[in-house]
Amino acid sequence: MRLDAGNPKPAHKEWTIAAIIASNLQTIARVSAVLCLFSIAMSFTFVGATHQRWWLYGCQCSNWESRDSVREVVMNSYRGLFVGRDDLTSLPVVKLHKNPGEANLQSYVANTLPHINQYINPGCCYTDYRYEIFNTTSVNSQEFKVVHFDKAFQFVPTGRCKPNSTCNRGECLQMFRHHWMLVWDERLSTWPPVTFLPVEVPSHCQCVNVGRAKRRRRRSSCAVTNVYIEMREHQNDIPTG
Repeated sequence: MRLDAGNPKPAHKEWTIAAIIASNLQTIARVSAVLCLFSIAMSFTFVGATHQRWWLYGCQCSNWESRDSVREVVMNSYRGLFVGRDDLTSLPVVKLHKNPGEANLQSYVANTLPHINQYINPGCCYTDYRYEIFNTTSVNSQEFKVVHFDKAFQFVPTGRCKPNSTCNRGECLQMFRHHWMLVWDERLSTWPPVTFLPVEVPSHCQCVNVGRAKRRRRRSSCAVTNVYIEMREHQNDIPTG
């Protein structure tokens, strides 16, 4: 005699529950994929489509695996290029030479150097050395953003003239040099779309005869130095990746 003859149980009850769960998971996955693609499409509707934004706004809809951020990729590829504000105290701005062939190996940073004036002609121009942040640069009329990240910047050592400075042989003119910096270039097909370009930065202040300034602008000369750190940002907002 079967006690449960009058109340038979479903033969595949457990299988039915598993099938329902699997079906729901598939539905969730499809909806998530659609939402992911929709978010990418919306991002490119309101923001220009670039390699950088594909990376920033996109997501791996197929497998949901984690990926390295732009910051991680760039900073791992170019170690030592980016430093924070607190790291500047360990970086040299300039190394002084007392006499030809005799190098002073100590790096002078974040302090003035009044004792070096005895080695330098006081009639030369005065140069302020500092570290600065440059946000953009133009090459062949094309503007590029310099790569910076939160608390990680490409600081550039510079030397600037004081405004309206004069010297005993003429006028103090601002001299420039080129410093290679990592910039965003959306025209590149590689990822990340970054490359090095020469950025013109102020190098030092030089005493030049006014009448011959145009023809001999980079005539060799000495300079009085006041070495210190001054972090100047040329825009209110520093572009970050």
